Amino acid sequence: PGTIFGGVRDDYRRRWRHVSSDFTMAWNRKTLSAASVMFLATFCSTVALGSCIARHTEGRIGLSEYLLMNGIAGMAHALLGCQPLLILRPTGPITLILTQLYALSKLVEVDFFTLVAWTGVGVASWMTAIAGLELSRHIAMLSCFAHDVFAVFVSSIYVVDGVVGVVGRFQESAASAVVVPLFALCITLALVSVAFFLTYLRHVSHVLPRSVRFLLSDYALCLATVTATALSYACAEVEVERISIADTDNNWMTVEPTFVGRPWMVPLLTTPNATLAAVAGFLVAIPITVFFYFDQNFSSLLCQSKDMKLTKGAYYDSSFLWMAVFNLIGPLFGLPFVTGSLPHSPQMVRALTNDENDAAPPAPAPT
Repeated sequence: PGTIFGGVRDDYRRRWRHVSSDFTMAWNRKTLSAASVMFLATFCSTVALGSCIARHTEGRIGLSEYLLMNGIAGMAHALLGCQPLLILRPTGPITLILTQLYALSKLVEVDFFTLVAWTGVGVASWMTAIAGLELSRHIAMLSCFAHDVFAVFVSSIYVVDGVVGVVGRFQESAASAVVVPLFALCITLALVSVAFFLTYLRHVSHVLPRSVRFLLSDYALCLATVTATALSYACAEVEVERISIADTDNNWMTVEPTFVGRPWMVPLLTTPNATLAAVAGFLVAIPITVFFYFDQNFSSLLCQSKDMKLTKGAYYDSSFLWMAVFNLIGPLFGLPFVTGSLPHSPQMVRALTNDENDAAPPAPAPT
């Protein structure tokens, strides 16, 4: 620390001695349940955000790009980064940023993908500087209250989007077709009810054996999702919206861009007004980087706080460097940006935690 990229080197120096134990200690009952919970939590929100951005960009970018970036960035950072507990993915605020970039591209008459790609180059440049100069440490100047306010702001996006989606279904449906949004609402309530009930079951000591209660609680979200999915097929007379991914050749092994006909690689210099797109991209990258700086730091702080009782240390600078890599390469292929995810990052830690309540009760002392 104190030299260029000293913080990144220090992260990897401290992390290296834990690499082998990451795999040898991983096999316990919490691993599969935490992986299942995180898969469903990120997958469901990614599907919602992918559908949302497809509507707001007139089909320029959508579910295919969101799922690809979510999977690639998540696996690469977990295997190659220093803090695999930190979830990097396209988030709600990123969806809003892409919506505004699409509006800007129409306003200044530049190609949307070229603008996003040049913005990614700008964001990556700033993120590399943040990692190299160890600027993440200055987040300590903010109070815990500021951290909580930011976390509430980011997390509320998912709540607002969900409520708006439910209300919008009723507003857009005709009076004779109100059964469709009503059925969707019932499925949602069933999922939430089952998940909360099974989670609370952990604390009800007089119902079922302890091991069964804890097992059901660990897989609460999985069981709730399976229940809701089964309910969606229970009434064949009611139409239920299903996931649709662009696939022009009907080959499940290939995924096509959402915008039919565009190549995956984004042209940086050959689109109309490419120079203007580059200038605009570098300018808008500044406020986007400022937001990413806070979002990434708060996600890292919340999932690596002392309350989490992590035993392998905390890592910050290396994550910024990986953010630079993902936000440079992803937009070059028309994929969205990524940043630290709230509330998924601290949820990941809690899902993997073996707390005192998970331990078996001590055997009675001999008399």
